[in-house]
Amino acid sequence: MDIRIDSIGESVVEALHAAGYMDSTIRVYRKYFRYLKEASGDGLYTEEQGRRWVGASKPDGSPYCENVVGFRRRIVGIADAYADNGHVDLSVRSYEPAQPMPESPALLDVLADYGRDDHARGLARGTCDYYWRLAREYAVYLERHGTQSIEDADVASVLGFVADIMGRWTGTDGQHLATNFRPFLKFLGRRDLTDALKMASLAKRHGIVPMLGDADEEALADACRDRLVPARDAAITLLALPTGMRACDIIGLKTGDIDWRTSTLTIVQRKTGNPLTAPLLPAVAEALAEYILAERPDTEYDNVFVSTKAPHRPYRDHAAIYSATERTFRAAGVAGAGTLLLRHNAASRMLRSGAAPPVISAVLGHADPDTTNGYMEVDAGRMRACVLPLPKGAIA
Repeated sequence: MDIRIDSIGESVVEALHAAGYMDSTIRVYRKYFRYLKEASGDGLYTEEQGRRWVGASKPDGSPYCENVVGFRRRIVGIADAYADNGHVDLSVRSYEPAQPMPESPALLDVLADYGRDDHARGLARGTCDYYWRLAREYAVYLERHGTQSIEDADVASVLGFVADIMGRWTGTDGQHLATNFRPFLKFLGRRDLTDALKMASLAKRHGIVPMLGDADEEALADACRDRLVPARDAAITLLALPTGMRACDIIGLKTGDIDWRTSTLTIVQRKTGNPLTAPLLPAVAEALAEYILAERPDTEYDNVFVSTKAPHRPYRDHAAIYSATERTFRAAGVAGAGTLLLRHNAASRMLRSGAAPPVISAVLGHADPDTTNGYMEVDAGRMRACVLPLPKGAIA
């Protein structure tokens, strides 16, 4: 049955009005459905035509910006659902082009077993997805080079795969790749393949980790206290500043996680599954209370932080948390932004105050205590203390 893009667009606009979307947002949807119709030629919608529109370039051949491509994906996702069942589904879902998969049943079975094992271990969804993605890439690499089963994989396949993916994934940190690929090799029970990964000598990039000075921290605290930013942005920034909370844990924070009487919050960290109880400092509690009581929209969700625009759902990714900290940093006149910077800063502050690495590891929720050692890179004082004096006569 032919489905006209105009019909889809009209139905979507009705659903947007019913859901309480802002008029300005609805105008954007109208505009993009008009663009989709113009690209179709005959005004009819097909899934294939939608995918071509998402991947199309500008008339001069240059790519569209990420925001434009992202909204095109949103439009096509809604259109696909409408074409499938005749209903408008405004739920936010990820759109990803089909990824290559091996055809060998043996390789597919291993991937399925690995995926089930990761989820059974209670790992965070993002961690499971990334682990599995590397496993899939390796399986595809094996098949492309004539290997149909894991039993036939050899040491050379690991070294070749690492070289291949480092060449394709521009900017990938070697140690990061090894850390996320190693669990799959251990799952296989192939010690030879695990040892081969060590032979690859994947190096970690040691960039300079930024630190905030005392004046910067004070400026951020003042901007939050004086409400130079909304209470939501202040609460998000102040949550991360002393504790180094990950963005995913701020996104997942529920109203029930906060104990107002004891001024603490208790969460299970999404990345590691480790429980964490942290003190709720007065400034944080004040910003949170103001946001929840005065700014937070009415919503069926119990997440503390939800989108300000209808439908008021929990944040989907780190971008919203980064934007909140960016606005706070800008209002305070401080360079930088993001929970990663605040996380490094919190760890470095604890180190300089004399906290033991195991304590810092527990506060930050590191699955591997050795991860804390990375923060020593920014502690110049402690690094200088590790320098051994030159023996006499060593300098001419």
